[in-house]
Amino acid sequence: MQVAFTFELSVELESKPFNKISGEIDSLKLYFKEKSYGQHINQLIIGVVCMAPQFEPFFKPRRPQYRTEEKTYIHRGVELTTPAMYLAYDLRLDFEKYLNSKEPKPIFAQDALASLNTISTIKKIKDFDMVSFKADFEQFFTENGWI
Repeated sequence: MQVAFTFELSVELESKPFNKISGEIDSLKLYFKEKSYGQHINQLIIGVVCMAPQFEPFFKPRRPQYRTEEKTYIHRGVELTTPAMYLAYDLRLDFEKYLNSKEPKPIFAQDALASLNTISTIKKIKDFDMVSFKADFEQFFTENGWI
């Protein structure tokens, strides 16, 4: 299974708390690469959004996107393809909490784990072992000293 995070952050957060997070989160891709939890999700993208209050209106909440079939489309003049069994959703974080945090990794780990409940809200996803997936996610954070 492919698991990845994307980050849309206010400038204040890019250097301070999130440089620790984004630098180490890439190892999550390798951790889940050979694992499988069912046939209904092959790729999971979690879009992390953490904006200063004055910029929040420009980053409206998006609904989760789940595709069962491959889709090719044009975005800004570039042809892109999303694979079949693809899920993407946003994880919106509390700006003040991260701005004032000296150690953001445990907070991020808890927020990321809580966000996995979004998967359960998508009715089309039936063949997915959520219990094992969430346990492995938590194990990743524990093994890497985040929680």
